[in-house]
Formats: sequence, C-alpha cells, structure tokens
Amino acid sequence: MRSTKILHITIASANLFFLLLFISASFSNRLSIDDFHFLHNIRQNNIFNATHIEYQKWSTRYSSVLLNHSVQLLQTKWKYTLFCFNIMGLLVFIVALQMLLKNILMLLHCKHWSFLARFNTALFAVSALFLTTIKIDETWFWLCASCTYLWSIVFLALGAAWITHFNLSKKMGAIGAISLIYVGGACEPLAVVTIVVLSALLVFEFFRQKPANMLLRQRLATAIALCLCAFILLYIGPGNKVREQFFLKTSLYHSFILNFQMTDIVIEQFFKNKIPLIIAFSAPMMYAGACNKSNKTDDYWVLKILLIFTLCYCAIFLHQWTMTYKTQNVGAFRALFALSAYTIVACSLIFYLIGKNFEIHRPALFFATFCCVLIASGFLAQRYFNEKKALQNYASAYDSRMNFLLQHKNDSSALVVEALPPSSMLYSAEIRTDSTHFSNLHLRMGLQLKCSSLIRKQ
Repeated sequence: MRSTKILHITIASANLFFLLLFISASFSNRLSIDDFHFLHNIRQNNIFNATHIEYQKWSTRYSSVLLNHSVQLLQTKWKYTLFCFNIMGLLVFIVALQMLLKNILMLLHCKHWSFLARFNTALFAVSALFLTTIKIDETWFWLCASCTYLWSIVFLALGAAWITHFNLSKKMGAIGAISLIYVGGACEPLAVVTIVVLSALLVFEFFRQKPANMLLRQRLATAIALCLCAFILLYIGPGNKVREQFFLKTSLYHSFILNFQMTDIVIEQFFKNKIPLIIAFSAPMMYAGACNKSNKTDDYWVLKILLIFTLCYCAIFLHQWTMTYKTQNVGAFRALFALSAYTIVACSLIFYLIGKNFEIHRPALFFATFCCVLIASGFLAQRYFNEKKALQNYASAYDSRMNFLLQHKNDSSALVVEALPPSSMLYSAEIRTDSTHFSNLHLRMGLQLKCSSLIRKQ
C-alpha cells in the first residue's frame, strides 16, 4: 500500500510538469494559417452558414468545422478564448479517461482505486499521448487541426465511457450519442477504425458463451449506427468530391497492396522514435497488473499479447489505408495522431498482462516501474524548462505583428512584417516571402486588411 502511494506521488510530479508545459503552451498559442480562412468565413456568415459553405465547397468534416467556427466566433469577442479552449479540451479528455478507467476497474473488480488515483492516472495517460504525438504543434495547438484530430479522440473516449457505463443514464446516453456523431463527422480514418472495432466487439459479444449483456449489445449497435450515419454524411458531401480532384484515383485492391509499404514507412520513419517514450509511460501498468494478480495464472496470456500486437498493427494499417486509398501516400502528421493512442493502449494492455501473469518479485517490479515514471517525469520537466522561454518569445512577436497589421488595417499599400521567431511546440503562423502564397492571403482575408500585398522580410 505504501509503495502504491509513493508511485502515485511520483506520477503526480510528472503530471505537474506536464500541466506546466501544457498551460504555458496554451497561453502562448495563437491562430495560424488556415485558421484565418475560417475566421474570414464567420465574418462573412454565421457559424452554421459558414459550416454549410465549407461542406459544399471543400471540407465535409462538418462537426469539427462547426466546433472550429464556434471557437473562432468567441475568439473575435474575447482574446483568451483559444487558451480556454485548449484547457477545456485537456479537462474533458482527463474526465473522459477517468470515467472510462472507472468502468474498466469495476469490470476487473478493482474497487480500491479512489477518484484521485483515477484522475492522476488519466492525466498521466494524456501526458503520454501528448509527448508521443508525431507533431504536437499541428495536432494539439493548431485550432482547425485540433478540432478534427484531437477532439475526435476526446469524443471517442467519451463515447467509450458511455458504452462501458454500467447504469442507465439519460445524460450519459446524450453524451455518448453526441460523441459518436462527432467522431463520424470529423475524422474519416478514426471513424472507419471505430466502426470496424465496435462491429467486431458486437460480433464477439454475440458469440461468447457467458450470459448475454443486452445493455452492452444495444449500446454497441447504437454507437455503430450513429458513427456510421455521421460518417456517410461526411463522405457523400460535395466538398469531398472537390478535394478528390486533387488526387489520382486508385482501386481498393491496389491501395490495399500499396498500404503495406505506406504503413511500414509510417512506423519506421515517423513513429519508431516514439516507442521508448511509450514504453516508459506504459510500464506502470505492469505494477497495476501485479496488484490485481489472482491465484490462477491465465494459460493463454502469451497468446493474448501476440493478439494485441496483431490487432494494434491492424488498427494502424486500417487507419493509414483510408489515406492511402485517397492520396496514395502517407497521411499528414496530424492525421496520424490516433496511432499514438492505438500503441499506448496496446502497450498498456501488454504490460498489464505481464504484471498479472509473470512471476516478478514485488520490490523489483516496483523499482522498475518507479524508474520508468521518473524517466517520464524528468523528460516532461526538461521539455518545460527548455520550451517556456521560446513560447513566450513567439507569443510576444506574434502579438506585435498583429498590432502592427491592425494599426495599418486600412492602408492600401504593401505591408512588410518582421519574421516570427521559432514557435517551439506551437504551430507557427509564419507567412511566406511570396506575397501570393495562401498563408499570406488567408491572413489578409482573416484580418480584413486592405493592403495590396503582405510581405515578410527574409
């Protein structure tokens, strides 16, 4: 019991550095590039009309675009909106994971975890996902991208918490329905993986020999229907047809074969260096498994580990396949965000099974787990102290640029701006030296500048 308390205190120290890092980055975060395009949209139309226009002409991700437009509207009225939106996303994510963890612990008959312990663990899981993201700036702090990729994962966690909830609750039912609709209408790759996984779970539930869980079956079927309908509405949108014109068409068979190469590229070139961090953050689950050890060892635990490895690869393969089919290439870094989630879940389950079934002396296991948490804590502390000054410099330079542009909003001559410093873990709003580049045009339209051109000093 004492060792568990020490472990939670160490995890809490890691969480503290993560919160300092995340709050510091959120406070320095600003609108960037495509955000100004959406800002221009809501200044010309209300948020619903602007979302409909996007659906017709370019982006059919209606749920994420609607959220984006809503934040943009508030941003025009209160300058701290983006900061509060980032913090709210973090809090909702933690609460969703805490609820999901509570349901899983009840399923495993682990009732000794307090709310504080679950909250601490959920926050640690979010920090793991944050640090193992391939491109943190694009995924977590670029508004238009975070509404699509980050918030889809957040809503998926809420949906999973509803599906695994043991009691009937209208409030949880509404949260679950909204969550699955959001996922289906925001992120195509995640929606496809979600539909396939939920369908597999429903089939498994029908064929397992234990007494039927009718409530679980109903929720799985409802979740599949909601996510599928929302995804179909996204897929058939006119804007999707417009975007398809920029890519070569291919067959499902050819994209399937090509996707083996694309998946290997993703794992080898972009994701391999994240594996040590994922192991460090997932290793504490080995101690959790040891604490829940039963007298009888699972005879098939090694096979279960191999199955988890296989399912994790299949999830990554299917996620990338949706992009290979459309682009014949690797997806954008932000579109690969869910890969971190798949891998962290898989590694956590593997370490849990190892701790639950493998004979390891408790002191040695505690020491190994403690060291992994210390490594994670040290890495988070290093990132915070290394990044905070750069974040402040970027925010200060950005605000100076915006003040200059707004002061000369009505000037008809060309405006020349200084280059921005490195944006650290934020997505940079830097424009190009080419005044005709879309980033320059988006900024001019979003701020309603009347200048003939916008030029950045080299």
